[in-house]
Amino acid sequence: MNIPKKVKIGALIYGVEIKDLGSEKLGETDRTSSMIRINNRITKQEQILTFFHEVFHQINGTYEEERVEFLATNVYQFLHDNHFLKGSSKKQESRKRVKIKIANVS
Repeated sequence: MNIPKKVKIGALIYGVEIKDLGSEKLGETDRTSSMIRINNRITKQEQILTFFHEVFHQINGTYEEERVEFLATNVYQFLHDNHFLKGSSKKQESRKRVKIKIANVS
């Protein structure tokens, strides 16, 4: 999977950049500038997982960190294991785009 340069979350479009965030942060979101930043010091797989993590924070800002981490990890794993992510399968199959709508989990 290639992390997009832009992503629409709700009514907002966020820019996405991969840059050096030091050794303490994996990723961050700046709501003022509508920017998601992913640390370039981590592996590609960790960058993708961090991207999902930041997206889930923006989908629902009231989720506790545990829930965000749970959702990000499991949605990424589902998409990867079922070959929805580019490069997650050795076979290059033609697949239709899939839209996933996440319900508000209480």
